[in-house]
Amino acid sequence: MKKIFKVTGMHCSACSSRIEKVLQRAEGVNSVSVNLLRNRMQVDFDENRIREADICGRVEQIGFGAVPFVPSMTAAKEDPAAAEAAGVQRRLLLSLLFALPLMFIAMGPMFGLVLIEDRIIKWWAEMTLCLPVLVINADYFVRGYRNLFALAPNMDSLIALSASASFVNQYYDSAAMITTLITLGKFLEARAKSRTTNAITALVNLTPPTAMVERHGETGEIPAAELAVEDVVIIRPGYRVPADCEVVSGSCALDESALTGESRPVERAVGERLTGGTMCLKGEVRARIVAVGEDTTLAAIIRLVEEATTTKAPVAQLADKISGIFVPAVIGIALAAAGVWLYLGASGNFALKIAIGVLVISCPCALGLATPTAIMVGTGRGAGMGILIKSAAALQQAAQVDTIVLDKTGTITEGNLSNTEEDRVKKSSVEAVTKLQQLGKRVLMLSGDRDEVAARIAAEVGIGEYRSRCLPGDKEKVVRELQAGGRTVMMVGDGVNDAPALARADVGVAIGAGTDVAVESGDVVLMKSDLRDVATLISLSRATMRVIKQNLWWAFFYNVICIPVAAGCFTNFGLVMNPMLGAAAMSCSSVCVVTNALRLRKVKI
Repeated sequence: MKKIFKVTGMHCSACSSRIEKVLQRAEGVNSVSVNLLRNRMQVDFDENRIREADICGRVEQIGFGAVPFVPSMTAAKEDPAAAEAAGVQRRLLLSLLFALPLMFIAMGPMFGLVLIEDRIIKWWAEMTLCLPVLVINADYFVRGYRNLFALAPNMDSLIALSASASFVNQYYDSAAMITTLITLGKFLEARAKSRTTNAITALVNLTPPTAMVERHGETGEIPAAELAVEDVVIIRPGYRVPADCEVVSGSCALDESALTGESRPVERAVGERLTGGTMCLKGEVRARIVAVGEDTTLAAIIRLVEEATTTKAPVAQLADKISGIFVPAVIGIALAAAGVWLYLGASGNFALKIAIGVLVISCPCALGLATPTAIMVGTGRGAGMGILIKSAAALQQAAQVDTIVLDKTGTITEGNLSNTEEDRVKKSSVEAVTKLQQLGKRVLMLSGDRDEVAARIAAEVGIGEYRSRCLPGDKEKVVRELQAGGRTVMMVGDGVNDAPALARADVGVAIGAGTDVAVESGDVVLMKSDLRDVATLISLSRATMRVIKQNLWWAFFYNVICIPVAAGCFTNFGLVMNPMLGAAAMSCSSVCVVTNALRLRKVKI
């Protein structure tokens, strides 16, 4: 079974990598995926061989926290990144309160400003101002040394070593500013990360706080959380639908754009269903509640988005492998660089500054955040357009498909017989097929209908390849044969008979208006049941992959260039890295990765 856990105490990719390694060695655990951005991990395990409590216990044994997590409307309202940003902001302001006067005292003479002339008093003043900064940021030292002594160093270990070495060697200004600048970076990073969760927050906020309900012959306003199935609610223009319900009288026009991305109002009358979170634009209805709380469509969408951002895209595997050895390698490089400079005759002070510079400039966070930030923003952008992507792997693979297999009935066609006893083609299908072909995709149609009907529909929408009289097993076989021929296949369907093919395909896309079985089998759900959204999905996937590659390139490039500079490899060219500048550069690197991912919110799809 697969289970999501909430993890606490992670601060860099070395942390998430360590958790994955420990759990993957556990008997009964099939796979582990830890998301540094969301502080979540998804574990696929055999519940007959290992319990949830054992999984949490193993994580706790290595210094982190873990509890089972069930994505829900209530949990989604929490914004851990925003809470983290608030806490880090307090630490930052307190750190600056002491660090800034310290910098004036220590650096003033360089600019002709001598605040304290007596060397002894100056020494005491600097140490007195430095100590509070280190105490305020004590978490770096506690976590850093704990992981170092456990032979699993992380980013905090690099900070702790560099700040401690600076303090012990009486570089009080460096010790204080290194920790302060790192905290500044953490604040900017946490604030930017909280913006990546805006899609989930926006979905949660669609639920109105109150609802107008009829009970025992009386009408009154109650908290929406107190609604029960079979309650009758009154929905007027300007009000949001409080939960999934069915119209019992009246009619209305709804704005469903927040859930489906469809901008046009949708008419609803007696007997038709209203989705919680949608907005009534005109008309007034009485509606019977059919689902509340975690059973609503909106709650299901939020769960899908949460679960998608907990998984990892295949492209993240390289970064994970590097992250696992990154911090120990950096410590080794720092020691080696200091040793080489001592051997070459440099002073102990210079060698120490080189070692500290290497420790503080390296950035494992950028590696760890490169993929999950882009996945989070990409899936959130998709949800806002009515495209629900269930996993990071599906988002990546959608960009790689070269063959699109389309079901006929209910996908290309309306799925309802007209007066002529013929199933009509959806108005958007011709445009959708044309777009897919323009993207260079091979498009096939599969139908259980007789040959002459399949031929007519295929010709009408411009599909040159089709197969008729397909049973469910036949559709799955076609997908399998295409894959065996080296094709990467996307299957799009809406019915029970499409489920095997949806599951077999590299990317299964279910039409949202289809059956529950099809929706469950698909990797992606198109809420608008509009075939044009397949092309939108592919474009979104391509844009997300571009951002991921840019982020990974930046993370690798930054470390490959900056670590040698900090190690003094370019001293002959006048390039010497000050440790404080290194700390600032490291913080900026993480912020750059998150900020780049946020561009996906605005990029044209």
